[in-house]
Amino acid sequence: LPQDMFESINGKVQLKRFPKAARYMHFDLAEAGGKSEAGVSMCHKEYYIDPTTLEKVPMYIFDFVMWVNAKARIDLVAIRKFVYDLIKEKNVYIDSISTDQFQSTVIREEFELSGLFREVAKLSVDTTCAPYEYLAAQIESGHLKTGKCDYLKRQLHALKLQDGKVQRTTERKDMADSMCGSVELARRNYKDDPVTKGQEYLIDFWKPKEIKYEDVIPEGFSISEI
Repeated sequence: LPQDMFESINGKVQLKRFPKAARYMHFDLAEAGGKSEAGVSMCHKEYYIDPTTLEKVPMYIFDFVMWVNAKARIDLVAIRKFVYDLIKEKNVYIDSISTDQFQSTVIREEFELSGLFREVAKLSVDTTCAPYEYLAAQIESGHLKTGKCDYLKRQLHALKLQDGKVQRTTERKDMADSMCGSVELARRNYKDDPVTKGQEYLIDFWKPKEIKYEDVIPEGFSISEI
């Protein structure tokens, strides 16, 4: 993850943006064509008070949306270590975490036994269209914010509704599913109600930000498949 996501205060590393806000992570794992892929997303909720209507408006802000692939099976040990590193090394407060496949039962059981999460769930976002309908409504209303990611946009555009389910057409949808799962987890926690007055905190999203990919992609890694 980019180092500028974090800051150090009194020797404690934490997220720069609302570090005490509850985070929601979803892993979407898939195996096809002899290789595995995964989408990994983490978001949090922010609210602002509309100055005109005084209505409290929820915002879903994504800390990251990641794409992972492997020639064989996705290493669940690496996923588990990634989550624990966020918690222990970066002091990230992860409220809920979920996966979409029965193959992930072991890792979910370990997360449950750890006692670090309020909710650990097996969550599928495409067996019914409800989670994606909610996600689409948030995007349409401008209540969801994430960084620029053309691959994610292509996945979202390639989705279709068929037989009451959300299915892909030409693109994979692992990243899209992980995004949808994170929002669904956040939506379900109605007790998570942080309030920020005004719209000042949205200024960061209005300013274009250049990311140096050499800072976030390991040397020698190729994204030509995308």
